[in-house]
Amino acid sequence: MRFLTWPKKAVDPEEAYKVAVSKTSWMPRDTYLGILSKHEAFWIDLQPMLLRRGYKLRPRYQPGWIPSWLKSSKPVTDIFQYEDAVCLRNSSTIDATQLDGSRVVIKVVDSSTDEYPIARFLNSPELRSDGRNRSVPILDVMPYPNDDTKLLMVMPYLNHFNRVPFRRVGEIYEVIYQDMQFRAPSVHVRTSLRDERALTQVVDRDPCWFNLMMDASKVIPRGTHFALPITHDGIWSRRRNFKWRERWSVRPVQYYYINFDISRRYPPELKNVDLKETTRAGQGKSLPEFKRRGPYNPFKADIYQLGNVILELLANTTQMD
Repeated sequence: MRFLTWPKKAVDPEEAYKVAVSKTSWMPRDTYLGILSKHEAFWIDLQPMLLRRGYKLRPRYQPGWIPSWLKSSKPVTDIFQYEDAVCLRNSSTIDATQLDGSRVVIKVVDSSTDEYPIARFLNSPELRSDGRNRSVPILDVMPYPNDDTKLLMVMPYLNHFNRVPFRRVGEIYEVIYQDMQFRAPSVHVRTSLRDERALTQVVDRDPCWFNLMMDASKVIPRGTHFALPITHDGIWSRRRNFKWRERWSVRPVQYYYINFDISRRYPPELKNVDLKETTRAGQGKSLPEFKRRGPYNPFKADIYQLGNVILELLANTTQMD
């Protein structure tokens, strides 16, 4: 818990909270007073190190942060008219701005998993140059201060692939084509594009709805707020002013896979039919393999899960040209 020192001329925070809760009874005290839980507060501890590396976090995660609504001389009842009232939805990832103004996402990665080794492999210069490679680019990797069990991985700022509606059949085709294009080479990724025998097999194991992203820089030129992406600036009341362009007008749109924390990299001598997995994890709970005991082929499970994404996308898409 972090306790802050309030400006002398500002309204008393406890009195302001009493006024706010009389108008909005659901308002938690810690939320109003700007007391961050440990699941958010650790980013404040990391900010000085991140800043030295060229990454600046939003005001809420700056050392000494005082909530904007508590700087007012009068009690504020609607704190969500301020950007810094918006908390992280997932504490393991946060957005940051680089010194050149470009936006990135920083993720805390468990170093005991294969997430970073697989991401590093898929981001090797040779594989990164392959246009079929739809794995998220890795821009930087940093050690986690005083903790060898974690590391910090920096990626481009992306949006969920379904952030704005699909309006044309061609837009649907584009995302399916890119996703399917990646599924084939990612299972038989060549460690040397000039050596047909040098094959390394990578299976995603979770190519599901929430792990498919897009570069929305052309689709949503004003960008989105990381913690409230239906807005440009994190102000809830302005969500109806959200502006975007049809994908087809700015095509091609680039799509990417994220989150390789449960992915596997198998020995090159194994064939597809020989791949076996016993653990059951990921978003795809309807997998037939998850409903019966025993080992299963993870490649086939990947295809099934991606098929479910396509079916859900088609079911949720209407009024297409």
